[in-house]
Order: sequence, then C-alpha cells, then structure tokens
Amino acid sequence: MVDQIYYKVQYPLKKAIDVMKELDDLDLNILKKDLNNYDQKKINNFLNSWNNGGRDKIISLINDLRSQQ
Repeated sequence: MVDQIYYKVQYPLKKAIDVMKELDDLDLNILKKDLNNYDQKKINNFLNSWNNGGRDKIISLINDLRSQQ
C-alpha cells in the first residue's frame, strides 16, 4: 500500500512541485507567450480549482492518510 501511495501520489506531487519551483523563477509573462490556448486554460482551471477548495481537499486527504497509519 505504501508503495502505491508513493508512486501514485507522492512521486507525481514531488515532480509537480519541482516544475512549479522552476516556473517560479521564470517571468510568467514570457512563459505565457509560449503556451497555446489549451495549456493556458488548463493552468487557469487548475489555479481556480486550487483556490476554490482544491487545496483543502488535498490537505484533508493527507490528514486522512496520516490518521490511517
């Protein structure tokens, strides 16, 4: 079970955090010019979801997983 959580949850989250750290160092206006409309919409949808309860859902999931240990 722990291996499945690592490969399906922790590892992808770690990779996503690494990508976000790289993006943090870039000028987002320059990056936006290189993205097509579909990718821009995906990013905007993710940020909207994150700001409208997505963050709380992930925190809740992590707390639930911790309590089951």
